[in-house]
Amino acid sequence: MYDKLKNYDIVLIIGNYGAVKSYTVKTYFSERKRINRLEMRQMLKSMTEHGKGWDPIGWDEDTEGLDSLIAG
Repeated sequence: MYDKLKNYDIVLIIGNYGAVKSYTVKTYFSERKRINRLEMRQMLKSMTEHGKGWDPIGWDEDTEGLDSLIAG
C-alpha cells in the first residue's frame, strides 16, 4: 500500500492523538516534507488574507473555519 502512495505529490495522514501518524510518516515517508496543523494554518492565513501573518492571539479553536463560512 505505501509503495502506491509514494507516487502521489501529497499524502494526507489524519487521525486522533496517539494514532501513530508521526510514526507512520517517519517510517514510510521519511523522504517527504512533513507539515503539521500549525504550519498549515499559518500558510492558509497568509494566502487567504493577502500575506497577513498568522499569530495565536485572537485564535479560537472552537470557531476556526467558521469565520469564512459566516463572512462568505
